[in-house]
Amino acid sequence: MRDGNHPGEAALRTAVRQAVSEGLAERIRTDEHNGQTAMDYPTRRALAERLAAHATDAYAHTELTRPSGSGLVPDEVERRVVASVLDEIFGMAGLQPLLANEDIENINVNGANQVFVRYADGRRAQMPPVADSDEELIDLVRSLAARSGVDERRFDRGAPGVSVELPDGSRMFAVMAVTGRPSISIRRHRFQQVTLPQ
Repeated sequence: MRDGNHPGEAALRTAVRQAVSEGLAERIRTDEHNGQTAMDYPTRRALAERLAAHATDAYAHTELTRPSGSGLVPDEVERRVVASVLDEIFGMAGLQPLLANEDIENINVNGANQVFVRYADGRRAQMPPVADSDEELIDLVRSLAARSGVDERRFDRGAPGVSVELPDGSRMFAVMAVTGRPSISIRRHRFQQVTLPQ
């Protein structure tokens, strides 16, 4: 997700992302070496949260020892950075807040910064960007496609369209190269309870 205006936010995001990614990878390697079973999702998530907390503490300590301390970030910025990094690693990155909203029925993305949703009641709204750039949006689609199943799901100039089922059951179709900008369309099935008389 796009960083805010605080000067230390981008550096903190990099530090947290690196610490969580490297810490999880090291734990997985250790477990495999020791013949232990793979961590389940709650265990991985809890470990990632601990790694993120250590990373933010280390970052704050480092900034406090600098004369200017200009890289220190407020608590609310720190919480936002940690949440977005965890969404990036475990969820759908910038799409996660939209998918977490049960009232949203359709999501349409035309490039990283043109995001529109339609709610179940018919309302439409433009939302904040879901990625910092079109290239990052393409990387997000590739990551989601790779996690969608055991088969390789390409998303490049040779295979400019991909259709996948997301973990919540939503259907995502993405296209690149043949359009001006990479685009995503997510359809979420909403079943209303209707009685026979209705």
